[in-house]
Amino acid sequence: MIAVTFALPSESCDFRRLLGGRHREVKILHTGVGAAIARTRLEPFLDSQRFDSLISSGFAGGTDPSLRPGDLFLAENFSDPQLLVRARDVVISRVGKLVTVDRVIEGEA
Repeated sequence: MIAVTFALPSESCDFRRLLGGRHREVKILHTGVGAAIARTRLEPFLDSQRFDSLISSGFAGGTDPSLRPGDLFLAENFSDPQLLVRARDVVISRVGKLVTVDRVIEGEA
């Protein structure tokens, strides 16, 4: 079973549409924005069943103009080193450090 988290439903709508009802081995959780609310939602979710992998997904990197929708960014400071090595071998991605904040950041258009 794979757990995939998004802060907000607006971040997961395309992913949910792609999954449809076909993938029973994927569970989605909307954590909310900020550490406090995410913690209150994430802990019971992870305690409810065993997951082989947890993917934190969403608009991460949205303020970096070099990242485009659909790009995969692997956060070396939040990922298991062995999984990073395996992922680098099988997927095209960018790897770097991810910074998290407790509020939504908006840039000028």
